[in-house]
Amino acid sequence: MIRCSSLDRESGEDDESSKLNPWKRRKEEPRYCLVFISQTVNASQQRFSNEGLSVYTKRAAFRVSPSVVSLISYSAGKQAFWCSGVIFSCFWNTDSFSYYVLTSATLLTPPASHGCDNDVRKFHSRNRGLDPDPPDRHCLPIDEKIDVYLKGGKLCEGTILTYDHHYNFAVLTFKLDKRLPCAVFRALDDSPTSVQASANRFPYPPAKLIPGDAVIAVGRYTVEPFEIMAAPGKYSAGFFKKNVELNCMELFWADCKITKCGIGGPIISCTGEVIGISFYAEHGTPFLPINIFLKWWSHCKVTMSHCRPSLGMKVANLHTAYPGTLDQLQKLGISQGLIVEKVLSGSPAEICGLCPGDVVIKCCDSIVVTPLQVYYSIYVINIFVLIVMVNSFQLIFFLTSAAYYIGYIPVRFQFVDMLDTKQYAEDSANMTYNSLFE
Repeated sequence: MIRCSSLDRESGEDDESSKLNPWKRRKEEPRYCLVFISQTVNASQQRFSNEGLSVYTKRAAFRVSPSVVSLISYSAGKQAFWCSGVIFSCFWNTDSFSYYVLTSATLLTPPASHGCDNDVRKFHSRNRGLDPDPPDRHCLPIDEKIDVYLKGGKLCEGTILTYDHHYNFAVLTFKLDKRLPCAVFRALDDSPTSVQASANRFPYPPAKLIPGDAVIAVGRYTVEPFEIMAAPGKYSAGFFKKNVELNCMELFWADCKITKCGIGGPIISCTGEVIGISFYAEHGTPFLPINIFLKWWSHCKVTMSHCRPSLGMKVANLHTAYPGTLDQLQKLGISQGLIVEKVLSGSPAEICGLCPGDVVIKCCDSIVVTPLQVYYSIYVINIFVLIVMVNSFQLIFFLTSAAYYIGYIPVRFQFVDMLDTKQYAEDSANMTYNSLFE
């Protein structure tokens, strides 16, 4: 018979067996810095909820979790900003591994620049076009400290490798003596129908994405225990029609909601592959397709410079149009193409005469079905021949892609010509590309 010895001991006597009680647990104290809490006003508001997640969402988030990091930048010894990032590449360097981290350039701005409620609007509206005040002037010094927190709370010191405020992303590097998994980047294909040439443009088959498809925003919390955060949502195509103040021509939109500590984190598919980099907005999550970064990064590694060619117009898939617009296009026999939603002032598109509402049907003898298709072509084609539907007439626009934003100033705009289809057909035998530029 076993008797409880606690009944026989005197009051106040220390009982060693009580310390071994498996049902008695000590309440853990929070392990974050109180100074950090006072600076963030309310740390609990910085974590986006992980409640109610499906098993598929958790499975996808766990696949990319080892590659997601938490980042904190410092200015004058004080914390400037905190966000997330994703490891996408590594190599062995003498005695350690060097890792590359993709994140948002918001991390590199001084604290005084964080008063804007919408980071995407701040960077893309201010720095687009002929901005006389280069955004690089608002960056932290290149030698400022950046803390990189890995899964489990391991702290590493990060170094700024390069950044681009035009697209609002930055690449950091850090060293570690052990191997970490790198995230899998998968290019997007947002065309409503499959494109036969898409397999030739990407090293892997692109991930299809149409409105309503599930996406997941992932980030890592900025205080211990540095847990992974996931916010599921759906890809939406019509948001920017109501929220044009974001003013970015390349952004996609998802209806999931994150907090500012999720800025720069990856947007992943249901298979755990990274398809974009997330930013912050009040009613959802804008994200930049990973296609743009992959092309930018490949060019940057070769030339060690930032090349940003642009035709100066925002185009969108036909499935983003209003039903009334689609009905009119159907009467004209148009089932594929891109709608011109916005034209920048002073851009090649405006000089050539393109206007919002025009429909681009072909680009250099190829039917265009996705804006990313045009984006990839700009890097390899010097002269663009666009067949555009304007007021029930097919017009041919000739324009050059030599509008490079270097230092946020376009180097050269060159107006070519605008001809209708009939005139072009009659004069095509006597027309050469060289004569167009004389």
